[in-house]
Amino acid sequence: MATIVQVQAKLAGAVLTSTAATAGPDKVQPGDGGGKVYVLVQNGGASAITVSVADPGKTKYQQQNPAVPSVSVPAAVLGPIEPDLKQSDGFVNLTASATTSVSFYAFRG
Repeated sequence: MATIVQVQAKLAGAVLTSTAATAGPDKVQPGDGGGKVYVLVQNGGASAITVSVADPGKTKYQQQNPAVPSVSVPAAVLGPIEPDLKQSDGFVNLTASATTSVSFYAFRG
Protein backbone atom coordinates (compact mmCIF):
# COMPACT_ATOMS: atom_id res chain seq x y z
CA MET A 1 0.00 0.00 0.00
CA ALA A 2 1.43 3.36 -1.03
CA THR A 3 0.17 6.90 -0.78
CA ILE A 4 0.38 8.51 -4.20
CA VAL A 5 2.37 11.74 -4.08
CA GLN A 6 0.37 14.73 -5.28
CA VAL A 7 1.77 17.94 -6.82
CA GLN A 8 0.09 21.26 -7.54
CA ALA A 9 -0.29 22.05 -11.25
CA LYS A 10 1.14 25.46 -12.14
CA LEU A 11 0.92 27.67 -15.20
CA ALA A 12 4.70 27.41 -15.60
CA GLY A 13 4.51 23.61 -15.28
CA ALA A 14 5.13 21.14 -12.49
CA VAL A 15 7.31 18.06 -12.18
CA LEU A 16 5.16 15.03 -11.41
CA THR A 17 6.35 12.57 -8.78
CA SER A 18 6.19 8.86 -9.58
CA THR A 19 4.67 6.42 -7.10
CA ALA A 20 5.14 2.75 -7.99
CA ALA A 21 2.00 0.62 -7.86
CA THR A 22 1.89 -1.91 -5.04
CA ALA A 23 -0.26 -4.96 -4.37
CA GLY A 24 -2.63 -2.30 -3.12
CA PRO A 25 -4.76 -0.67 -2.56
CA ASP A 26 -2.75 2.45 -3.30
CA LYS A 27 -4.22 5.66 -1.90
CA VAL A 28 -4.69 9.20 -3.17
CA GLN A 29 -6.14 12.17 -1.35
CA PRO A 30 -9.28 13.38 -3.16
CA GLY A 31 -9.94 16.89 -4.33
CA ASP A 32 -11.65 19.08 -1.79
CA GLY A 33 -11.77 22.86 -1.80
CA GLY A 34 -8.18 23.11 -3.10
CA GLY A 35 -8.83 22.02 -6.68
CA LYS A 36 -9.64 18.85 -8.56
CA VAL A 37 -7.26 15.89 -8.33
CA TYR A 38 -6.32 13.70 -11.30
CA VAL A 39 -4.24 10.52 -11.39
CA LEU A 40 -2.10 9.59 -14.39
CA VAL A 41 -1.55 5.83 -14.67
CA GLN A 42 1.53 4.82 -16.64
CA ASN A 43 1.93 1.20 -17.70
CA GLY A 44 5.38 0.36 -19.02
CA GLY A 45 4.49 -3.30 -19.60
CA ALA A 46 3.46 -4.97 -22.83
CA SER A 47 -0.01 -6.00 -21.61
CA ALA A 48 -2.91 -3.77 -20.67
CA ILE A 49 -3.73 -3.55 -16.97
CA THR A 50 -6.96 -2.71 -15.18
CA VAL A 51 -7.12 0.00 -12.53
CA SER A 52 -10.08 -0.10 -10.17
CA VAL A 53 -11.37 2.61 -7.85
CA ALA A 54 -12.88 1.25 -4.63
CA ASP A 55 -16.52 2.14 -4.12
CA PRO A 56 -16.98 3.51 -0.59
CA GLY A 57 -20.72 2.78 -0.63
CA LYS A 58 -22.82 5.84 0.08
CA THR A 59 -22.27 9.55 -0.44
CA LYS A 60 -22.34 12.08 2.38
CA TYR A 61 -26.05 12.45 1.53
CA GLN A 62 -26.56 8.70 2.13
CA GLN A 63 -27.21 8.06 -1.56
CA GLN A 64 -25.69 4.96 -3.15
CA ASN A 65 -22.68 5.84 -5.27
CA PRO A 66 -22.94 4.93 -8.95
CA ALA A 67 -20.70 2.10 -10.08
CA VAL A 68 -17.16 3.31 -10.66
CA PRO A 69 -15.86 1.80 -13.90
CA SER A 70 -12.46 0.14 -14.05
CA VAL A 71 -10.17 1.22 -16.85
CA SER A 72 -7.88 -0.99 -18.93
CA VAL A 73 -4.84 1.02 -19.82
CA PRO A 74 -1.52 1.25 -21.48
CA ALA A 75 -1.73 4.79 -19.99
CA ALA A 76 -4.68 6.85 -18.80
CA VAL A 77 -5.77 9.76 -16.68
CA LEU A 78 -8.35 9.08 -13.98
CA GLY A 79 -10.36 11.85 -12.48
CA PRO A 80 -11.39 14.03 -11.14
CA ILE A 81 -10.97 12.11 -7.90
CA GLU A 82 -13.89 13.44 -5.88
CA PRO A 83 -14.39 13.44 -2.08
CA ASP A 84 -17.45 11.18 -2.44
CA LEU A 85 -15.06 8.35 -3.35
CA LYS A 86 -13.01 8.52 -0.16
CA GLN A 87 -12.92 5.69 2.32
CA SER A 88 -13.20 6.10 6.11
CA ASP A 89 -9.49 7.03 6.31
CA GLY A 90 -10.04 10.04 3.99
CA PHE A 91 -8.27 8.55 0.94
CA VAL A 92 -9.51 7.07 -2.34
CA ASN A 93 -8.25 3.52 -2.98
CA LEU A 94 -6.88 2.51 -6.39
CA THR A 95 -5.87 -1.03 -7.26
CA ALA A 96 -3.92 -2.08 -10.36
CA SER A 97 -4.34 -5.63 -11.69
CA ALA A 98 -0.57 -5.82 -12.16
CA THR A 99 2.17 -3.81 -10.49
CA THR A 100 5.26 -4.48 -12.59
CA SER A 101 6.17 -1.34 -14.57
CA VAL A 102 3.04 0.51 -13.35
CA SER A 103 3.34 4.00 -11.87
CA PHE A 104 0.86 6.55 -10.57
CA TYR A 105 1.27 10.32 -10.79
CA ALA A 106 -1.22 12.65 -9.10
CA PHE A 107 -1.75 16.34 -9.62
CA ARG A 108 -4.13 18.96 -8.29
CA GLY A 109 -5.28 21.59 -10.71
